[in-house]
Amino acid sequence: MAPAVAAPVAVGAAVVGAVGSVMEGKERAKAAQAQAQAQAQADRYNAQMSEQQAAYYRQKAKFEEGRFRRQSLRDLGKMRASYAAAGVELAGSPLDVLEEDAAIAEMDALLIRHDAEVKGTSLQNSARLDRYSADSAIAQGNRAARSARILGGVQAAGYLGRGLTSELTSRRLRRAENSPH
Repeated sequence: MAPAVAAPVAVGAAVVGAVGSVMEGKERAKAAQAQAQAQAQADRYNAQMSEQQAAYYRQKAKFEEGRFRRQSLRDLGKMRASYAAAGVELAGSPLDVLEEDAAIAEMDALLIRHDAEVKGTSLQNSARLDRYSADSAIAQGNRAARSARILGGVQAAGYLGRGLTSELTSRRLRRAENSPH
């Protein structure tokens, strides 16, 4: 191909390549942001589920604690009735046993509450981490999208630079051919 024809073809090819690079960069940016949005949505869903579980465990613990306390009161009442039916006076050792059983029952009831609070706090912390992860995914997606756009622009500049170099080289060759030696 003659240099006079080759240079415009090279420039045209460079423009087509540059446009393709820009479009490819835009598509990569869209894909990065879509992936980030999907990850963020999943993380937010997980956070919501953790918060619901935390509320469930706390509510369940209130119910279990109340049920346990009622059962403990019934059991202590049965013990008192048994002592009374046997003619045992509620003083000294029998009273100590009742007081100890009441204290143990109270500690067990508080342990039910404590265990649920620990589980609930753990789930709340997990929800916070999931929300942070969602925010991080969005930020990472935005950075990846910017990088893809920049890379597309850099590649486009490279195509245009090669096309212009080809055009300049072609002009120099034409000048050299046309100039008297």
